[in-house]
Amino acid sequence: MASHASPAKYGGVSGTLAFDRDTLTFTRMDGMLKKTMRVAVRIPLDAIVNVNMESSFLGRKKLVILTDSLKFPGIPRHEFEVPDPDQWVNVLQTGMYKITEEEMKEEVKIVKEREVIVKIPCRHCGTLNAITETACSKCGAPVK
Repeated sequence: MASHASPAKYGGVSGTLAFDRDTLTFTRMDGMLKKTMRVAVRIPLDAIVNVNMESSFLGRKKLVILTDSLKFPGIPRHEFEVPDPDQWVNVLQTGMYKITEEEMKEEVKIVKEREVIVKIPCRHCGTLNAITETACSKCGAPVK
């Protein structure tokens, strides 16, 4: 189920632009006698690096999406003619923010799971001992 959809043109071809929580999809009708829906473009949200709106010399506004070529090989710039490009920019930027927020939470979780062991040298023999130890593991001398 799409969280946002509208009629659109991509490369002069009419169709529907739809966004669910992690994918932007442009579909179009294909076939003369038997009409079937075809997916022309499917862009994962994490491959989108920039979303903005541009005006052409005729004053038409269009939605412009730039993609990361490593995550989405092929054309890095996609232009869609949509009825309300400002709303599309807001919807996609909100989705991009949510992904970034989730990635940050995962990074924080990973950092919290790290265990740091601090070792200090023995004053007598130089053996490294955990800071929590009270005596050297080699010579038995007091560590602190």
